Amino acid sequence: MNTQKYLTYIVIALIVILAFGGFLVYRSLPKDATQVPSGENGSPFGSGGETIPPPPPPPGSVGEVPEPSPGTPLEVDGADGKKVIVANFKGAPGVYSKQNGDYLIHDTGVASTSYEITFYAADESFNVVLFMEPLGLTRKVAEERLMQLLQLGKIDMCRLRYSVYVPIRVSEFYAATNLGFSFCPSAVKLPE
Repeated sequence: MNTQKYLTYIVIALIVILAFGGFLVYRSLPKDATQVPSGENGSPFGSGGETIPPPPPPPGSVGEVPEPSPGTPLEVDGADGKKVIVANFKGAPGVYSKQNGDYLIHDTGVASTSYEITFYAADESFNVVLFMEPLGLTRKVAEERLMQLLQLGKIDMCRLRYSVYVPIRVSEFYAATNLGFSFCPSAVKLPE
C-alpha cells in the first residue's frame, strides 16, 4: 500500500515539475512580432494556434490589385448601419487582394511589418493588428495610413466598422482588448 502511495506522489510531482518547466520555457521565448495567435475571421484571438503571418507579395506579383478607375469611391457599411464613402483603396501600393474578396494592407517602406490592416468584404470592416511597440506610435502610423488610403477625416474614421488589436506575443496587457483609433471616444490610451 505504501509503494502505491509513493508512486502516486512521484507521478504528481513529475507532472508539477513538467508544467512548471513548460511555463518557464514559454516565458523565456522572445516576444517578437513574427508569431501571432490565429483566430477565426483573421482575429488575432480565437483558436490559440500560432502562425507566422505571410510576407506581402512583391509589387507587380500575382495577387496585387490593378489600379482602379480614378475617382471611383466605395461605399462601406458604418458601425451605425449608415454608409461611409471612402476612396477606392484597392489599387494602392501595399494593398493586396485575397482570394475571398478581402484585402490585406501592409505598411510600406518599413523594414519590418509594424502593423497589418485587413478589410473584410463580408461585413465591410477593417481589422488593424499592431505588431510593434511602442504601441501608441504604431497605432498612429496605422491610423494615418488608413486615413490616407480611405481619404477620411477622424470623425468618419470613427464611423467605420473596425477593431484595433495587439497579439498576446506583443503585449499581454493589451491583448484581447479592442484599442480603438486614438482619436475616437472609446479609444484606449496607449504609451507613445
